[in-house]
Amino acid sequence: MNLKTKWLVTGGLAMSLLGFGISIIGDAIMQRTLGADFSIWFFEGLLGLIVFNAGIGIFGKAVILRIELNNS
Repeated sequence: MNLKTKWLVTGGLAMSLLGFGISIIGDAIMQRTLGADFSIWFFEGLLGLIVFNAGIGIFGKAVILRIELNNS
C-alpha cells in the first residue's frame, strides 16, 4: 500500500471514529438525563470516550503520514 493510500485510509477511519465516539457520548448524556441506571450511561459514556480517543490517535498518525507524503 503506498503512502497516499495509507493516509486516505487512516484519515477516513479517524474521522469516522471521532464522529462515532461523539455520538455514543451524546447518547450516554441523554440516557443520564432520562434517569437510566448509573451502569448504563456510565459504561456507554466510557465506551464513547475510548472510541473518541482512538480516533484522535489515528488522526495523529494520519497527520504524520501527510507530512511524510509532502516531504517525499
